[in-house]
Amino acid sequence: MKRQAQKINFGGQFMGRICNFGFFSGRRGQVSIEYLGITAFFLVAAAVFFSYSLLSFGDNKNIALADDSVSKIANNANFVSSLGNGSKVYFDVELPDGTQSIATSGKIVRVLYSGGRISYAYSKTGFSESSVQASAGRRRLSAAFIDGNVVVQ
Repeated sequence: MKRQAQKINFGGQFMGRICNFGFFSGRRGQVSIEYLGITAFFLVAAAVFFSYSLLSFGDNKNIALADDSVSKIANNANFVSSLGNGSKVYFDVELPDGTQSIATSGKIVRVLYSGGRISYAYSKTGFSESSVQASAGRRRLSAAFIDGNVVVQ
């Protein structure tokens, strides 16, 4: 005698019990319940990703603004040094929220902002050592090439 293997379908039995009462009767009820479950899962996953992106957007914006501002300062320092001694240029930078200071020394420009974070960039020419107190938002700065060094104000 051969024994026939029994089909074990735990999911089907469970869903069958849920779908056999009320207006969920038969196969259509099971399919609609499964569809609702899958849709709910994807909605929860999308909500998690969306909330994470909202929370990290502010930090990413500040990092991008700080990196852009130090790059502009370094590029304008290179430009003004190429114009020669006594030259001066004005330029605008947008500083991130929580900006505390802009510091220049050697060939490095640093922006200190929110919670002790630092963004920096290198220049081909040397800077006079200085620190400019700054706050968030658009600022007009100047870079002057005096006696072989760039002075940022």
